Amino acid sequence: MSRSTRANRRGTRSGGADSGVAAGAGGPADTATVLEAVRANPDLRTAHVIVRDLILKGIEGVALPNLRRQMTQTLDDMLAGKLGFKALQGTALEPLGVLSADSDGIVLPEGAWQQERLLGCLAEVASNNEPSRDIPPPVDVSDALLAEMTDAMDPALLRQTLEALHGYIESSSPMSAVVRVLVQLAQMEGPLRLLGPPTPCDLQTFAQHLAALANQLNTLHDPKMLGEHLQSRHFKRAKYELFALQHMQLLVWLQRVQQGLNQGVGKQGPELTSFVNSIGHAARVLLFQPLLLHTLQIMQTVTNLPSEEVPGSMQQAMLYPSESATDEDRVEWLQLNLLLQFQSVYRDALCNPSLYQPTYSSGEANLFSGFLRLEDIYTHLIGRFPACCPLSDQEQAVLTQMCTKLNRYFNDGKQIKQVLESQPQHGKQLLVNGQLASSVQYAVRDWILPFMMAFTDLLKVLWTLWAQLKRKQQQSEAQLKAVEHIARLVGACIVGQLAEEEAALRAHQAAIRPAEPKEPPPPASLPPAPPRGAAAAPNGLPAPAESGSGGWASVVRRPPVEPPAGGAALPAPKPAPPPPSAAAKPRSVSGGATDEAVRELVCKRESARFARDFDAADKLREQLSRWGITLDDQNKLWRAADGRSGPITAVNISELHAQKAAKSGAAHLPDEEIDRLVKEREQARFTSDYKTADRLRDQLEKHGVHLDTKENKWQAADGRSGPIGPVNISAAHAQKAARAGAPKLPVEEIEKILVQREQARARRDYKTADVLREQLEKHGVYLDANKWHSPDGRSGAIVMSSFSDEDVGKILASRQAARLRHDYKTADRLRDQLNEQCVSVDDKKNRWDASDGRSGNIEPFTCVPPPVPDLSAFAEKEEIESAAEARPAPSPRSDAAAAKGESKRILPEKARRELAKRLREATGASARLCEKALQAHADDMDRAAEWLLSQADNKAETNGN
Repeated sequence: MSRSTRANRRGTRSGGADSGVAAGAGGPADTATVLEAVRANPDLRTAHVIVRDLILKGIEGVALPNLRRQMTQTLDDMLAGKLGFKALQGTALEPLGVLSADSDGIVLPEGAWQQERLLGCLAEVASNNEPSRDIPPPVDVSDALLAEMTDAMDPALLRQTLEALHGYIESSSPMSAVVRVLVQLAQMEGPLRLLGPPTPCDLQTFAQHLAALANQLNTLHDPKMLGEHLQSRHFKRAKYELFALQHMQLLVWLQRVQQGLNQGVGKQGPELTSFVNSIGHAARVLLFQPLLLHTLQIMQTVTNLPSEEVPGSMQQAMLYPSESATDEDRVEWLQLNLLLQFQSVYRDALCNPSLYQPTYSSGEANLFSGFLRLEDIYTHLIGRFPACCPLSDQEQAVLTQMCTKLNRYFNDGKQIKQVLESQPQHGKQLLVNGQLASSVQYAVRDWILPFMMAFTDLLKVLWTLWAQLKRKQQQSEAQLKAVEHIARLVGACIVGQLAEEEAALRAHQAAIRPAEPKEPPPPASLPPAPPRGAAAAPNGLPAPAESGSGGWASVVRRPPVEPPAGGAALPAPKPAPPPPSAAAKPRSVSGGATDEAVRELVCKRESARFARDFDAADKLREQLSRWGITLDDQNKLWRAADGRSGPITAVNISELHAQKAAKSGAAHLPDEEIDRLVKEREQARFTSDYKTADRLRDQLEKHGVHLDTKENKWQAADGRSGPIGPVNISAAHAQKAARAGAPKLPVEEIEKILVQREQARARRDYKTADVLREQLEKHGVYLDANKWHSPDGRSGAIVMSSFSDEDVGKILASRQAARLRHDYKTADRLRDQLNEQCVSVDDKKNRWDASDGRSGNIEPFTCVPPPVPDLSAFAEKEEIESAAEARPAPSPRSDAAAAKGESKRILPEKARRELAKRLREATGASARLCEKALQAHADDMDRAAEWLLSQADNKAETNGN
């Protein structure tokens, strides 16, 4: 039977007494009237097909770009048979889960009308004005680990990378200094040269170049470089974690190059030359090339940080998980902290050889302290990870094998630590005798570096598995969102088709029965809908079009209902039955209940469920049901029949205990005491002292104070409230030591350690400064911005510099003069004098900083040229003037290239020799070098002097290393 024939039969029956169409024939009926007519007339409850073009037209009207893109892709997958509407099960659109896709559209089968909830679902779809948020953008495919390189980069790609890096040299970022050095290393002569053939050298020179490269790698991740964004609101956690993991990869490759370099000891002649060529190729390909790509990624990210806070920022990620945090939140927090802790330990173990001494040193003790913290975080993470990240059998086997290997390393490390602590003088020799080490001095390094490489492999596996899980979750959520909106779009189209069919039936009734009974009021079983032709809803879905030949049915496969033929005999019309009374079909809405009343009952029910009073909870649920409220405990939502909805808030256990204590007459605490207890509890939680944290929380609850960790505030029973402030990390460690019974320090000893710490900070020796701060914390002394505090109530100011700005400027001027005349011993003495007064000097940035917050610029050396000499003995005046007129603009080439004499000579040779003589008197450099500097800098005395000073500084640093 064709659809047209079925439509004719429906039209014939629609005029009977069983017809429920009550609207007049004058215009289109609203949604409630149309769906009530469908409820009354079975002939309207047939199959519907919405063609692909109509759905795509609706998708084009979605204003949210990411959702629109995902809907288009999901629709293609549905039409290809890859996806369906089964994902709607358990949602408010579950009745539309019977929709199916064929080759060119979405089909609502005729059997779908047997569902009692379908009409209500269509009414909600047609009248839903709930705003919709956009889905997250697709995952950035560039967020990946560095690929291990085995061959040299394509020359064009290498030049493109270096040109991109060169554009960041003049940026305001402090990392521009690292970029400048890396670009120079790639171009200058040496074993690591990338542009052009490398220069042959001996093992010592190669080791110096490799150390310079390693230094720039670690400087890039220094706390004042990339580490400055550790608490940033604008830096995404995922990016920071990726860069830290790439840092670990580069350290592993650096370790492999260092291991290969050790094999060249003892080689001589051609064998040594061949070995240096091989190890140089490995360093350039395996380490230097990926380091350039890593640096470029960091600079691109840092220079394009948004001005507003981003979701998933580092500031949010560094916060300790609240009590309401999920297991996934805790796993992410543990992963980030494990990576940051490992990054610090690995950098020290690999790149600080001074830690390893013939006897057990304090630096090695610090390594073991970091190692034990690493094990603690690792144990907590591995215990939670499999439950939050489903693993296949193969993935589980790989992870188990890696953890078994690392557990052996942890056990060996504890044994080595025990031996060295029991016998610090001869413990390393015992390890060598027991074949646990091959060298006395490097016994600790021989164990910890292989452990670091194995641990890096574990971090990469965990990061990959977690990233895959997050991508799958995001893709699944985006697909579900797209399926829901496609279902809403199809439902709106179906309602549009039904409206046209119902309008055709009313037109036919008006033709055969001119006198119609008075139109009854709209039925109460369905909520009213917006009028036809209304504007698009805020959720991005277009409203149904107007009825008529240009409406929804004009672009779908099924034609509108046709009236019966003119000669067909029709039965006499029967009087329409009276409309059903309101008492016979009660309105299934919220019964006039306000949102506040609903939330109050929902909260009472949650409290009853928490108290395991299930009878009271069921009675409250029945009362809500009589109001037309349904509860979705799985998704923690309540919904009303009129479209309203809201969250089901979890019970605040702390608030219940606090209210109970307040009712029993507990004494009130002053705000200062509450703040003190809250601060101590946060510090105890930070140091994983959960027993103390729980005790402090119970103490607060006994006095009617509950903690709302979600809102990050405390609330007293009498209405007072206050914020839960951030954790002072130093205070947390100090209080933990005080609770453990740490011995007290006298004030003189505290101030002595503070002076040593500030002096270490001034000379940029942050490791020593951290060791001294930890020494204070072990005795219960913690530091804030400008004061120190001890657990017994003592406090005092942190020592500040006694130098004025003028004093600092004079010493810096004297130091610059000493550097200019190559008197580095005097320059170092003046720098140490500033350090002793807690003033640090940064020659790279030309700035000084004092511990009291003052800072300033270091005036660079300016060579004031003497009056122009009489050059008549060397050349005619016209020759000099013509040479001056022909002076070109300064060349953008690097100083190293210019020093080779590639720039054009400006003055005659004799005149340049006279200038070189004056430059030699000012700088102390050789005459040949002064003449070469003038030639390279277009006879500019200032630029030539600055270049000579920089070359002398580089040579001094190289000799110092």
